[in-house]
Amino acid sequence: MRVISRSLSLWIFLVVSVIWGLTWIAIKVGVEATPPLFFAGARFVAAGGLLLLFMYRRIDWRGIGKHWRALLAISALMTTLAYGLAFWGMQHTPSGVAAVVNLSMTPLSLFVMGLALRAETFSRRKVVGVVVGLLGLMVLFWPELRSGKESEAAGLLALVAGTLVYCLASVLSRRWLAALDIVTMSGSVMLIGGIGLALLSALVEPLSGATLVALLQPAPLASWLFLIICGSIVAFTLYLYLLRVWGPTRAGLYAFVSPIVALIAGAVVLGERIEPIQAVGACILIVAAAIGVGGDPFMRAESAAPQSAEDHRER
Repeated sequence: MRVISRSLSLWIFLVVSVIWGLTWIAIKVGVEATPPLFFAGARFVAAGGLLLLFMYRRIDWRGIGKHWRALLAISALMTTLAYGLAFWGMQHTPSGVAAVVNLSMTPLSLFVMGLALRAETFSRRKVVGVVVGLLGLMVLFWPELRSGKESEAAGLLALVAGTLVYCLASVLSRRWLAALDIVTMSGSVMLIGGIGLALLSALVEPLSGATLVALLQPAPLASWLFLIICGSIVAFTLYLYLLRVWGPTRAGLYAFVSPIVALIAGAVVLGERIEPIQAVGACILIVAAAIGVGGDPFMRAESAAPQSAEDHRER
């Protein structure tokens, strides 16, 4: 039975890694057809609402009422601002490069934010990972800086800023929302933050009936449904299973597999061209993330449970 369980867990891990690698293509298709804040808001309102509906009996409704101020603050940072920046940046950035920036920076940024807010202990290994990660970012940005393509450089900067904001919110959530279980917190943050994105979109983006028509076209609609059903509900549920049987460190190894999936899928499906130096920068970032995680996660106890939003970075 244990062999079957391990085999099943490995297949689930691969499914989660592939799905979250492909979500970047879906985001790219969506933001090229509709305004980015509108597309992000539509995705998270639907995903958060459906998650809370499907998991209604497991939701800590009293906890939501008790911590509503913290939920508003975390939702504004983690979903509205962070994903608003990320989806906007995706307009000007290849999907594979965006995935590498986001996924590889997340563990390094969490360490820096945690250290600054005294929620993380100092580690020389992680410091080396941060330094290597900064080198990777410089290499990744070099083609845009050299060619003077301000829009592409701005897109990358938006992705970096969005990742930093998300990681800050993740560290803060550990203090402010520790009493909430991860399903309640995730569904609430997606729904509340999605509503914030929708309101922000209404204020700054040129919305009309044509926007909804554009979303309902085959490619954007398929991308939107893929993000809601596969990227949020299916992959999230499977990831919760991995967190329970593997623990957060080992389950988090998807962050080293999904960028590779995204790079290959972006080149094959969307015909995205990645400069050789960008491929080098991407590899450096992945190595930096591996250094930052460090250790031998496959030897960790398989019964560890997630404690905060740091244990789950939804795509």
